[in-house]
Amino acid sequence: MSLMISLVLLPAREGLRRIAIRQDTDLQSRLLATSGTFLSVFLALFTAIVNYYFYTDEQSTAMVFSSVAAAIESFSEPAVVNATRRELYKAISTVRAVALISSGAVGVVSAYVLPQSQGVYSIVLSNLTHALVLVVGLTSSSGGVSRVFSIGIPNSEVIRLAFDAVVQSVMKFVLGNGEGFILLLSCDETSRGAYKLASNISSLAARFVFDRLEEQSFAAFSRLQNDVPAMEGTFVLATKTSSMIAMLFSFVGPAYSRLFVKIMYGPEWESAGVPFLLSMSLFYLQFISVNGIAEGYFNAVATSKAVRGYSMFTFIVMILYMGFGTVFAVYYGPAAIILANALNMIFRAVYCARFIARLNSKKTGQTRTAFVLLKEATPTLGFFFTMAALSSLTLGSERLMKDELHPMHVGLHLLAGFCSCIVALAAIFRFERNYVEQARKVFRREKPAKED
Repeated sequence: MSLMISLVLLPAREGLRRIAIRQDTDLQSRLLATSGTFLSVFLALFTAIVNYYFYTDEQSTAMVFSSVAAAIESFSEPAVVNATRRELYKAISTVRAVALISSGAVGVVSAYVLPQSQGVYSIVLSNLTHALVLVVGLTSSSGGVSRVFSIGIPNSEVIRLAFDAVVQSVMKFVLGNGEGFILLLSCDETSRGAYKLASNISSLAARFVFDRLEEQSFAAFSRLQNDVPAMEGTFVLATKTSSMIAMLFSFVGPAYSRLFVKIMYGPEWESAGVPFLLSMSLFYLQFISVNGIAEGYFNAVATSKAVRGYSMFTFIVMILYMGFGTVFAVYYGPAAIILANALNMIFRAVYCARFIARLNSKKTGQTRTAFVLLKEATPTLGFFFTMAALSSLTLGSERLMKDELHPMHVGLHLLAGFCSCIVALAAIFRFERNYVEQARKVFRREKPAKED
């Protein structure tokens, strides 16, 4: 169901939203966002018809209502675009949190009330609740229907750019979900389950932390398009923020993977190799964080020609990813897929950074390279060595805990993790003074200047 909802919302959420946010006029932005809603409604209707004829009675009813939920949720897209353009980030976060909590509560209550044979409907009711809360909350917080929706046809240039963006989003979706095909072709059922569990856990951090940073960074880049120094300063600030958060997961998180899996899912999943895959997935977050900001910058300034070029590059990466990923997964298991995903993110981030550096060199007349741009956005060696030391500390704490879940041992291990977070925060103030100063300027609503 979640995959189907993602497919229905893909054009509006991943493709048209970015183009609508970066438009110069509110009218063109509303027209494009509303067009995306109508496109998603059409896709939802199509999937509902297909599901009705190809599934059993109970399954078809559940899938049809999930299509309806996706169609309803698509009406929140124009409100998201409007709120983002007006920098109403707090309102967006609040509504999303309320929608998440409400849908979770409805899902739990309905699962308890409904007979076990109708358990699938609890998911349907949860999806419908989530969609309705998003639409009502975001539309009201964005100024009402009249300020959010406009019916009409955007100009031809916007349509071309939007089409290229949708194609790019489809490529990225296939690339992001290609791991499912690789798992099916190369791994046994136990390995597939272990990988999916580890991936789902780590994706929570990506969804609630790094996706939000990417969204806000993209909105800032779209607003500062004609101010290259401010854009580069924002890129450095956002990338460092994202990287340092990811480093906390990457360096400290692995020491708690085994404990988390053992407590939450039981020893059988621990023996299936989930802790190791979860540790690798947490390390993979480092590459997701950098790529997300780089793509946000690219999408804020890219022309239709540039978007088509990136789509072609993504297609080539997708072919290589599927081929090499399948071969190596046969020999090395799901861990090879995580490494392939990391390489995919590196290639895409470097491509975007190279495009950004070339574009800014043309605008300013000063030679810039992707290496210099990424180097400025990389945390200092002092912070890196601090995180490496904290990794050794927490891994040592894990070894002392052994396989026992004695409350005192677990408490001491958790205390080591808490202290590591405090030390990491102190390391930012000690080794990232330029970053701290830039962050203070942002909180004071000042433009971040470019780092020396």
